[in-house]
Formats: sequence, structure tokens, C-alpha cells
Amino acid sequence: MEIDYSESYLKNILKSVQTIAIVGASSNKDRDSFKVMKNLIENGYKVFPVNPNESGKIILGQQCFSDLEVIEEDVDMVDVFRAKEAILG
Repeated sequence: MEIDYSESYLKNILKSVQTIAIVGASSNKDRDSFKVMKNLIENGYKVFPVNPNESGKIILGQQCFSDLEVIEEDVDMVDVFRAKEAILG
């Protein structure tokens, strides 16, 4: 099921958050998760990359975490870059 949110709805969400976790973050510059993370950082958001395969590495100047539970700061929003079959895991 694909959900299509309006641009104004998404803008309102982004106005209300300051910290965003990117699940499925990648250090590969060609990946959408990398591009989105870069854009969010450039626009002043505090971003936490999350990817067990990249855990401990630095992506765009940010330490990558193995999962959401190990982030010791409050996260306002989670942006998921994973196949829907892998989300619950």
C-alpha cells in the first residue's frame, strides 16, 4: 500500500522536528538514504544514521548506530530506508 502525503503535510512535520534517525543509512553517495541525510544535515537537522552494517562508522560526520535503541538522545522522527519486508526486524 502506497501512501501519498501532500507537500504541506510533510513540511509541517519537518517544521516540528529537530532530530531524525535514518534507518538504513548508507555511506554510498549514490543511495537515496545518503542524499536525504546530507540534505537534512545541510538544513540544520540533527541526524542519527542507523545501520548495523555501518555501525561505528562515520557517515557525513555522524556516528552510525546499530539500532534505534542505542541512541542516547531523544529522536523526534524516524525515516526508514528499508524494504517493507525488513521493517519489523
